[in-house]
Amino acid sequence: MWVDLRQYVAVALGVLWSASSGAGELLSFTACPVARDTGANTDLCFFTEYQGQRYALQGPSDWGRPELMHQVLVEGEVVEGEPVCGATVLSGRVSVLRERDLSCNEIVPFDGSVVGRARNLFERGSQAQRERAAGMMAALEENPALSIEAVIYDTPQPEPPQPPFTAQEMVIHFPFDSDRATGPDMMQFIAMLEYAVAAGGTVSIDAHQGESLTENAGVLAERQGMAAARASKLERIARRLGVPASSLHVTWRAENVPGDGRHDWESRRVDVAVIPPGGEAP
Repeated sequence: MWVDLRQYVAVALGVLWSASSGAGELLSFTACPVARDTGANTDLCFFTEYQGQRYALQGPSDWGRPELMHQVLVEGEVVEGEPVCGATVLSGRVSVLRERDLSCNEIVPFDGSVVGRARNLFERGSQAQRERAAGMMAALEENPALSIEAVIYDTPQPEPPQPPFTAQEMVIHFPFDSDRATGPDMMQFIAMLEYAVAAGGTVSIDAHQGESLTENAGVLAERQGMAAARASKLERIARRLGVPASSLHVTWRAENVPGDGRHDWESRRVDVAVIPPGGEAP
């Protein structure tokens, strides 16, 4: 009889992880998110509880927020710093799992212990837009006419890429079982495609999918075909932005990268490279 020893490794790692604490501790587990009310005119924040400890649920910009009625897969490393949402901070990724779990329904009422920061219109947009808005607000007292001018405006388009062209590369990471990348990653990807078109270069897209070895739920494997879905989505974007099919090299790995409980989220990725004519891959 064949036995997946990683299930037993997960149990052993869970014992070791539960005995450790502090910065540098690696965690990989599933749990329900808990929403916390942080006061009027503020967004909810989220944390989760695991082995008697609260961990903040946050990630890169536009990664996707936790959802009630769904468990989350938490993969990260404990880092030093002030608590967030009244909980310990992790550096890593949080993925919303597809299956519904009606027990994930807890909302902590506002009690004054965690107060959110009120957000406003001027916090949207790019850095240049926010700086312009702040400057206009500061100048309103001397020039009230500024109050009727547009604050959030479209920033000027960047200059087209110019030679000499060099090879570029980036890595796009994805939530578990998802082909949705973050907004910032996609903006960088689009900029690379525009660079490739200007340079007349080739674009390489190599997609991967993986497993996550968790402490409390064993091995979680992404669905068959996730790598192909990620590659195909980025290929369609590249074609629509003018990259010829002859200049696209798209591959994917159908097998899941085995998980070991240490930064397994990094295996859910697409490697992108732009190679100018006559250049070498980075």
